[in-house]
Amino acid sequence: MSAPSLSIVVTARHDNYGGDASERIIKPLQFNAARLAEHGVAYELILVEWDPVPGRPYLSEVLARELPDAPGRTLRHIVVAPEYQIGRAHV
Repeated sequence: MSAPSLSIVVTARHDNYGGDASERIIKPLQFNAARLAEHGVAYELILVEWDPVPGRPYLSEVLARELPDAPGRTLRHIVVAPEYQIGRAHV
């Protein structure tokens, strides 16, 4: 596979903040992934996840199941370390 021609960086949290958070993240990404696939544009999606909930799957795992599989699609996942999360209580 050649290098992606487009990089998309999304920051998100998977704790359902505000209700239906996963749905609000997944639907636009599905739409855009389908448009990129229609036009044969290779892309990488870099998901930067904040404050994952212990015991729940990472949002990137959910996205891997929900986004259409397409040639040229690369998914990357970064979890922000707790010490860099502003407003989080440090123990």
